[in-house]
Amino acid sequence: MSSVLGEHFTFGERRMTASAKKKTVRMNKLKRFLSTVNYIKCPLRYYGKGARSYNNLLGDVIHEIPPVLLAELLREELLLQKERAQF
Repeated sequence: MSSVLGEHFTFGERRMTASAKKKTVRMNKLKRFLSTVNYIKCPLRYYGKGARSYNNLLGDVIHEIPPVLLAELLREELLLQKERAQF
């Protein structure tokens, strides 16, 4: 396996020279390090597919509408939908 990864990784199956030790990474130490690293999953990852879909549908249009106008129109539409739902 170390022949596939090259000269910069070693699994400890052979002795190395002092200069090679400085240039290589021991895979056992790397595995141990990665198992102890605490990482936080990105909360936005779950919205990625939906966000990409909206971007594909509205990406060229959204940037042309000023945000203030977009907010006003969205508010009006939501109020109209709320009124229709009540009757």
